Amino acid sequence: MRPWRALVWDVDGTLAETERDGHLPAFNAAFAEAGAPFNQWHWDEATYADLLRVAGGKERVLHWWRRIDASGAASPDAAARVTALHEAKTRHYTLRVAKGAVALRPGVEALLQIGRAHV
Repeated sequence: MRPWRALVWDVDGTLAETERDGHLPAFNAAFAEAGAPFNQWHWDEATYADLLRVAGGKERVLHWWRRIDASGAASPDAAARVTALHEAKTRHYTLRVAKGAVALRPGVEALLQIGRAHV
C-alpha cells in the first residue's frame, strides 16, 4: 500500500464536539468573570447554535451585544472589551481541552493511528 500524503481535517466539530463541550462553556466562563454587563450573559445551547451562524468568536460576541444592547456595543471601548472577552474565552477553552473536557469523537483515535501507520 502506498503511504498517504496527507490526512486533512476540519477544525471545530470534526475531531471532537468542540462547540458544545469547549467553546460554549468557555464563553460562559469568560462572561461570568468579566464583570458588568457581561457577567449577566449566559448562552444556552439553543442560543449558541443560533449564534454559530455568525463566523468568528469576537464577531459572535459583538453580534450578541448589539442584539441585546446596541448602545453598549457602540461604545468607544467596545472593541477592546470584546477582544478581552475573547482572550478570556480562549484561555478557558484551552484549559478545558487540557483537562480532557473535550473528548475525541468515537473512532477518531483509531483513524489517527491508521493515518500514522500510512505516513
